[in-house]
Amino acid sequence: MLEILMSLVWIVEIIIGLGLLIFLHELGHFIMAKRNKVRVEVFSLGFGPAIWKKQKGDTEYRISWIPLGGYVKMAGEAIGEENTGKGDELTSKTGWQRLQIFAAGAIMNLVIAFPICIVAFLVGKYEMSPEVAVPGKPETYAGMLPGDVIVKVGDVPIRTGNDYRIEMVRRKKGSTVPVTVRRGEKEIDLKVKQEGSESHRTIPPTTHLTRIAADSVLANAGVESGDEIVAVDGEKVYSHLRLLEMLRERAGKEVSLHIRRRPEESLQGKMFDVVLTLPEKKGKRFPEDARLLEPVIGGVNRGAPATGQLEEGDIILRIEGFHEDLWVRLRKKFRVDEHDRAARLYRERDGNRVFGIGVKSWQDLKDVVEPSVGVALSFEVRRGEEVHWLKIRPTFSSLARGQIGVLPKPSRKFAEVTKASPFAGKILSGDELVSFDGNVGEITIGGDLFAHVFKDDVSTVAVEVRRGEERVQLELEPETYIACDFVKLGIVDESGAVALDFARLFRKRSLTKAFKDGMYEPVNIGILTFQLLYKLVVAEESTKGLAGPVGIFKVSYDSASLAPGNLLWLLALITVNLGIFNLLPIPVLDGGHILLLGIEKIRGKAPSEKFVAIFQYVGLVFLLAMVVFVTYNDINRLLGG
Repeated sequence: MLEILMSLVWIVEIIIGLGLLIFLHELGHFIMAKRNKVRVEVFSLGFGPAIWKKQKGDTEYRISWIPLGGYVKMAGEAIGEENTGKGDELTSKTGWQRLQIFAAGAIMNLVIAFPICIVAFLVGKYEMSPEVAVPGKPETYAGMLPGDVIVKVGDVPIRTGNDYRIEMVRRKKGSTVPVTVRRGEKEIDLKVKQEGSESHRTIPPTTHLTRIAADSVLANAGVESGDEIVAVDGEKVYSHLRLLEMLRERAGKEVSLHIRRRPEESLQGKMFDVVLTLPEKKGKRFPEDARLLEPVIGGVNRGAPATGQLEEGDIILRIEGFHEDLWVRLRKKFRVDEHDRAARLYRERDGNRVFGIGVKSWQDLKDVVEPSVGVALSFEVRRGEEVHWLKIRPTFSSLARGQIGVLPKPSRKFAEVTKASPFAGKILSGDELVSFDGNVGEITIGGDLFAHVFKDDVSTVAVEVRRGEERVQLELEPETYIACDFVKLGIVDESGAVALDFARLFRKRSLTKAFKDGMYEPVNIGILTFQLLYKLVVAEESTKGLAGPVGIFKVSYDSASLAPGNLLWLLALITVNLGIFNLLPIPVLDGGHILLLGIEKIRGKAPSEKFVAIFQYVGLVFLLAMVVFVTYNDINRLLGG
């Protein structure tokens, strides 16, 4: 109930904050219109039907039902509106006066960013840790490792993960950027290639415990909310996904957890160990086996090593170029003779010494990619009727292993059933899944068969497969699996929400420092905005990074849930961007009106009403198309695209 109440409070804060920015924009137009003696017919706080209104002089003041800003209706501003020639109409004013009125809203947005930033820095806000759990693609290739702490970019000190990404975005795409990291007690200089903001997604540690359930195993062991798990049985861990995997593997066993308890404003803190037995739970399901999955690409993550190389539907035939020690391990694993020409592993091709593997299943892909971080692998790929060779260098995944950012395509076909498979002797390689346990239709091996959990009293499950022209009925035994009970442990609540989050620092500045930084921050945001606009124009940045109403609301909600200072800083960012965007020479926007004034000044007379109408309609179509595009981006991100 408390969480629902807090969510409502945050939503109200967002509505008030965003509405206030729009209202202040309109207030700028209103003040300047009044100052230049333009008759303002309506000045409304909010949109829609009026709750309250009062006529004062020529202006009707309203409070309306929808609290998302407001609007100003000035005499003589609408297209096609007859100009009576009265001195209090907008069209009767000089170009300089109209320029002041049109620009006032954007200027108001830019001006209010300064006090908002000052207050945000005074109350304090959470910022991402400069520690690295998962280096981005260019960072991995430059030699950055999980556990490194980013110290500076060039000569610019880095205090937060946000600082690092901003500094990298500012650099020219393709340039080599000097980056210094702290690894243990040493500082190491790296050379990172700037590849666009989507590539520089260095992720901070995500093993910070946001809350711990009362009377849970962790709570009883002395672990508190705000602690971080930094190692399990002596093995360092930076990602929550790797942490959960390690705990899952040790279900029911005694483990030693290395804990860091630090103040919010520092990376340093008290380190201690707790020893506890992980609670377990049992269930029944078919065992997961990546050898059953075909090596067919089902999707490529944006900004991943395989982006622009592999495509959905590609079939991986062969991988070459990995290190000899991995070839030796794989050869031993598959028990093949290196002199056997029919072997899946081989050492020579076209007279050159190479190490490679013929890929039959998704497991083969994992076996090569996961231990090959930073290695330039050659992939033989069938795409339609053509075969291509592609070079891809794996980077670190959140599981601290190599990855190229691809997902398997859901399939019914069993790729490879080996002697070690739990399905050996019943299912054959090449069989096609038709049904299991009464489930038919669009079922797949990875998406349905592996994920299905059976009741405890189930001993056998009816499975039907298509084998050539035949249909074969089978009775298979689901295995009993043991998993860590994360609810009893205290890091997952009853709803399934994981209480692990990013490591953050809380920075709260003194009055003097808040004033100094608050006066600089809007300027910094403005410069960065123009830099990004330029990069979008010259295609150094992808338009997929643009956010619309849905994305803005989501980021606002995430910021409001952190701290008031985070929401205030985000409002400052939005108001600066709102001010700059409104001044762009786009029809319908304030900048479009200013552009028409420029045309009027050059021509010596105002553009025709027909020209203005077409000009405005073109702008309206452009803005509507842009809203559709950025909303698509927002939804695509929410769906994991």
